[in-house]
Amino acid sequence: MGIGKLIAFLSIFLLIQNIALASDFDQLLMLAAKNGDIVQVKALLAKGANVNCSDIAGNTPLIHAANFGHMDAVKTLLENGAYINSQCNQGCNPLMYAADKGHTEIAQYLIDNGSTLNAKDFYGWTALMKSVYRGNFELVKALLENRADVNIENYGGITALYMAEVYANPEIIRLLEKAGAKK
Repeated sequence: MGIGKLIAFLSIFLLIQNIALASDFDQLLMLAAKNGDIVQVKALLAKGANVNCSDIAGNTPLIHAANFGHMDAVKTLLENGAYINSQCNQGCNPLMYAADKGHTEIAQYLIDNGSTLNAKDFYGWTALMKSVYRGNFELVKALLENRADVNIENYGGITALYMAEVYANPEIIRLLEKAGAKK
């Protein structure tokens, strides 16, 4: 093997090693975000982990942090360039995950930082619909105060008001009607 071929081989070998390390850092970042381990999140970002990497389900570190209620991780990821409207393979963004799990403070932070309020997942559900379904009055109120569309229908023709009526939540029904919800 000539010196040129040896250098080419070593270059490719080192490139593959760096890709493997980056991939390992990305996987560790996902785990750290999911667990709310802010020390590891910061360390992995400093080592070059991709803040917008995703797992096989399309979940990003920000989605994991929002889903599991880790505000410090959410803030750190956003400060380091995480895409606030990233979507998993089912079309859910971090705001939808926070809404679905009742993480009102995280949802409000995402709203305040520009999350798309009326995005739909693959079933046509919005963050407002997920909040109504979960009976989260405070988050429904916050979404409406930030101009979430109260009359969007999911792909089955169901509105947030219809959901509130089905789940017999009179406080949320009144709130939605006051915001102009129609059946």
